[in-house]
Amino acid sequence: MTEQGTGKRPAVGVEPAAGPAVPVMLDGDAVRIADLRMGYPTANGRDALVALEKTSLAIHPGEFVAVVGPSGCGKSTLLSAISGLRRPLEGDVWVNGDQVRGIRHDVGFVFQQDALLPWRKAVDNVALGLRLRGASRKDAGAEARRWLKRVGLAGFEDVYPHQLSGGMRKRVAVAATLVYGPSVLLMDEPFSALDIQTRNIMENDLLDIWSAYGHQSVVFVTHDLEEAIGLSDRVVVLTTGPGRIAAEFDIDLPRPRNLIDLKATRGFEALYAEIWSVLRDEVLKASNLS
Repeated sequence: MTEQGTGKRPAVGVEPAAGPAVPVMLDGDAVRIADLRMGYPTANGRDALVALEKTSLAIHPGEFVAVVGPSGCGKSTLLSAISGLRRPLEGDVWVNGDQVRGIRHDVGFVFQQDALLPWRKAVDNVALGLRLRGASRKDAGAEARRWLKRVGLAGFEDVYPHQLSGGMRKRVAVAATLVYGPSVLLMDEPFSALDIQTRNIMENDLLDIWSAYGHQSVVFVTHDLEEAIGLSDRVVVLTTGPGRIAAEFDIDLPRPRNLIDLKATRGFEALYAEIWSVLRDEVLKASNLS
C-alpha cells in the first residue's frame, strides 16, 4: 500500500521507533529476503566488513524492481545473496519458495562486464548454458539462434565477441542468460559501460524482450535514477553502507514505455524529484564519509 498522494511505500527493512520492521511477504513471492546481513572478511579473518544490515524485501512474480543507492551501499551484494553466490552472515533468502543455500539454476545474472568466452562464437556463447544443463548440441544451437534473433542479432551468430560492438556483446550476454528460462533475472549495472545512445536503445530493447519473452521477476541495480524509474515497477533506495532500505517507490507510469519519450513527461519528472530527495541525502552522507 502506498502513502496517500504519493508513489512512496513505507520503508521496508528499516527499524522504526516502535520496533523492528516486518516486511510484507505474500505467498508466491518470487524473492523473499528477511533480516539479511551480508559482509566480507577483513584481514584478521575473524571480523566482517558489513555491506548490508537488517534488510528485508519481497519481490513479486513478474515485478521489475530497480535498486539504487550510493557507492558501497551493498547493491551488488544484495544480488549475490539472491543468486546464491555469497552466503549471508545472518538472515534468509528464498527464491520461488525455496531457501537459497547455493547457486540457483532458476536465477539468471547479467553482470556489468559481459562474461562471454572470447574463443566461442556468439551462438556458442548463448548455447553454453543449455549445454551445461544437458541439452544436445543441435537443440542448444537451435535455441541459441532463436534467442540471438530475438535480441536483434540475426546474421551475427558465427561472429566472435571481439568482432562485436559493446552493445552487441551486451545483447549476446542477455540472450545467454535468458536462453535457459530463469524465472528471476538479476542485472548489475548492465548498461553502464555503453555510450548514452546505445544505452537508451538497450533499455528499450530490454523492456521489449522482457514483455515478450517471459516477464521474469527482475532485480536491476543501477546508479542512474532515470534508468531505474524508466525501467521498473518499483524503485528501492538503499542507505549509505552498511545498506538498509531507506524507502520504496511504486512507479505507476503506464506500459509499454519508450524511455526517451518517457523522461520528458510530468509524471516522470515528479517521480524523479521525489525519489532524488531521498537518494540525495544518502549520497551526501556517503560523500562525507569518504
